[in-house]
Amino acid sequence: MRFVAALALLTCAATLAEPFDCRDHRSRTTRSRTCEGAPQFEFATSSGAGLTAECACTAVTGTRGEAVTWSRASSAYCTASSGTMTLCGSNLPRVMDGGVLMEGSSTNSCLRSEELDNAAWTTAGTVTVTANQAVPPWGGTVAERLQYNATTGVGQENLRYQAAGCPTGGDATASVFALGVSGSGTFDLIINRGGGNFACGTCSFNSSTWTRCSVTGNVASVGNFLTGNSQNITACGLSNRAAVDVYLSGAQCENVGFATSYIPTTSAAASRVGESASITLSSPIGPDFTLAATAAALSTAVGTVSAAGLDSNPATGVRLGRNSNTAAFLQIAGTSTTPAVGALGTAFHRYWLKDAAGTRTASVDGTAVTAPAASMAAGTSTVVLNAFNGVVSNVCADTLRCMP
Repeated sequence: MRFVAALALLTCAATLAEPFDCRDHRSRTTRSRTCEGAPQFEFATSSGAGLTAECACTAVTGTRGEAVTWSRASSAYCTASSGTMTLCGSNLPRVMDGGVLMEGSSTNSCLRSEELDNAAWTTAGTVTVTANQAVPPWGGTVAERLQYNATTGVGQENLRYQAAGCPTGGDATASVFALGVSGSGTFDLIINRGGGNFACGTCSFNSSTWTRCSVTGNVASVGNFLTGNSQNITACGLSNRAAVDVYLSGAQCENVGFATSYIPTTSAAASRVGESASITLSSPIGPDFTLAATAAALSTAVGTVSAAGLDSNPATGVRLGRNSNTAAFLQIAGTSTTPAVGALGTAFHRYWLKDAAGTRTASVDGTAVTAPAASMAAGTSTVVLNAFNGVVSNVCADTLRCMP
C-alpha cells in the first residue's frame, strides 16, 4: 500500500513538473485538459487553443470552446507572417502571428487604389505607367509599373499623383505597396498639406518582397497624394533623384495618424468598420475581478484604446489598454487612470488590473502602476475585446486568478 501511495505521489509530481502550469498565463490548457485552478475565461493564449490558422477567416473560440461573437460590419484584409493578404468577410476574425488583429474604423479617400493608370491619377513631368504588370500581396495581376525619370536640378519633378486624394482637416496617412521591377531603389511619397507645406517620406523598396511605405502629416487643405521623384519640395530635400522603375498598388490615404489595413477603392472612397468581440460567460465576474491582456499597437501614434474589458458598458464595467505611446489606460466603472510607462512602441505589452474587496492594483509588464479608485457595482457575464488598433492576445478574465 505504501508503495502504491508513493508511486501515485511520484506520478502526480511528474505531472506537475510538465510545462503545463496552472499559474502560467501563457499555457493553462492543453488539448482537453483544463487546470482546476485555471481562470474562468482565456482567449488567444500561446497554446493556440480556440484559434485558427493565420488568416483563415473563420470563427474562433475561447481556450475551452466558449463562443466568441465577432462584430465588424465590413470585410477587412488580414496579413499572414508570409506577407500574403486575405480578405476576411464581415464579422469574421483576423488571426495573425501573435494574436488577433482588432482595428477601429477608417476610410480610404484615395480613389482607384489599384488603378494608377486611371484618369483619377495625373502625371507631372515624365512618368511611364503600364497597367496590370505584377501581383500584389492580395492577389490578381493589378499592380502598375511606374517608371519615373531622374531629376538633375532643383525645380524638377516627375510625379504620379491624385489631386485631393487625402482627407483634410487633421492628420492623414498616405501609404502604397511597392516592389522593384529589377532592383532596389527609393522614391518620394508626399502629401500636400496646404499653404505651401508638405509631408514627405522616402519609400525604400527591393525586388524580392513587397514593401508598404507610408507618410503622415497634419493636412489643413489641398490633400494631394503624390508619388515619384521631386526635386522641387524642400521637405523632400533638393538633391538629385535617380530614375525609378517600380510596381505600385494599394494606394491609401486615411484620416488617422498611422496606416491601417488596406481598404480597396474604385470610383468612390471606401470604409472599413471598427470591430469588437464579446463573450458571454456561464457565471458572472465581479465586483471582485482580475482582467489581463497582452497587446501590440500598429503604431506609436495609436492613442487611447482598450484591448479588453468586462461588461459591454464601460461606464459600469472595466477597460484596459493604452492611452498613448508612454501611458497606459485603465478604467473601472467610468473612473480611469493613465499611468506613465516606458515607451510602448509597437511591441507586445501585458496590461493587468485587479480589484479584491475594494483593494485595486494594476501593472504593465509586471511593473506596478496606479489603478482607478473605483469598483464595479455588480458583476457581469460579458467579456469584450475592443478596437485596439493592434494585435490582442492572452486575454484572461476571472475573479482572482489572472496573472500579470
